[in-house]
Amino acid sequence: MLDKFEVVLPHPDERAHRPPPGFHTFYMNQIDMGLRFPIPKFITSLCQHIKISPSQLALNSYNFLLALAVLLRYYNIPLIPYVLMQLVQIKRLGPGKFYLSHKGDHTFIKGNPSSHKGWMSRFFYVKRAERKRNPWRCEMSWRDNCTPSYLELPSCPRT
Repeated sequence: MLDKFEVVLPHPDERAHRPPPGFHTFYMNQIDMGLRFPIPKFITSLCQHIKISPSQLALNSYNFLLALAVLLRYYNIPLIPYVLMQLVQIKRLGPGKFYLSHKGDHTFIKGNPSSHKGWMSRFFYVKRAERKRNPWRCEMSWRDNCTPSYLELPSCPRT
């Protein structure tokens, strides 16, 4: 990982919402919930569709998405934004933070803890070492809100 990513631990006076230039904030608990680098393409595609940075997703969102990916792959259902947006809804946790939950009564993934006390204080910064135009494969800028137009379903893929 270290040849493709640069990881920096913050100084005590640094804050998660102000990463150094070129870096993006991630949380230790996101790693505990299954996030790995590079971020899986289906997650970056979903984040690109809803116009938020993957670092803005709350902890349980990663556990939820990765468990959902296992189910979808088992049933040979494509891991694309169109399918994901049929199954999940995006909710605002607070300024710049979002979480994913089941849409309607699709409660087929359970068991996520309701709270992770102190998770926002355990963060680190990551920068892609590659010089590609878009090495993360999605927008990495933080947004404070997800507007309804971003929550529309993407076009249905043609077969």
